[in-house]
Amino acid sequence: MLPNPLTLNGAPGSPYTRKMLALLRYRRIPYKLLQYGMATPPDLPKPKVQLLPTFYLPTDGGELEAVVDSTPLIRRLEREVSERSVLPSHPVTAFIDYLLEDYADEWLTKAMFHFRWHYAADADKAGDILPRWSRIAAPDDEMAAMKKLIMERQISRLYVVGSNATTARVIEASFERFLDLFKAHLKVNPYLMGNRPGASDFGLYAPLGRQPDPDVGNLLANGNGDVAARVNARPGGMVVAGRVRGWGGIDGRVGVAGVAAGSIRGVRR
Repeated sequence: MLPNPLTLNGAPGSPYTRKMLALLRYRRIPYKLLQYGMATPPDLPKPKVQLLPTFYLPTDGGELEAVVDSTPLIRRLEREVSERSVLPSHPVTAFIDYLLEDYADEWLTKAMFHFRWHYAADADKAGDILPRWSRIAAPDDEMAAMKKLIMERQISRLYVVGSNATTARVIEASFERFLDLFKAHLKVNPYLMGNRPGASDFGLYAPLGRQPDPDVGNLLANGNGDVAARVNARPGGMVVAGRVRGWGGIDGRVGVAGVAAGSIRGVRR
């Protein structure tokens, strides 16, 4: 049985924290967010790998354990809470939803990281904002030192997502193809899975919604306003007013099949 409320540790700059907070809001699961970098209760267990967000959930024996990785966390929540499910019941639709969630988690976050740290203006802005999310009251000299530390660390890790001068245009072209496909899909369906959000919609919200990166913001603002409106329509990004409708309404001419095909093509090139 889940604790009420759930406790998790996360940060606004973490795409997977954003993904899971949006999902908890949509599913109306009460939660308590501990801001990463601030005072975390010392009695909470430590995760085996320090990833965000970290959830604190009971084991079969009733002891709390630190649990990470958003995709299996979503499946665990589905087993515990039946209302407002985000996993389609049809196996084919469920597979496509899973595929697109993985694409968002593993590929679109690469684009997000690339845009954030590859270009000087984006890196400078991210360096200003990210440390303040955990130390908003710190003095300016401390903020300057934290900005330098974060920028040096993150820029030096661009290789982890495959971002360099040779691959930059490949990553950016793939992201632009995705925007074209998603924009076409939104002409016929409000969500990736049709009439209601699947897990993949929350995966997309993570790297797209209200990011501090100027280049991503410019891409969304210039000819992709419908995509920006979709992911930023509500706090948490994905909220259905009134009664939750079925999964139907996927249009085969564009639809998720088109998004999936374009996504795979983007990775292969």
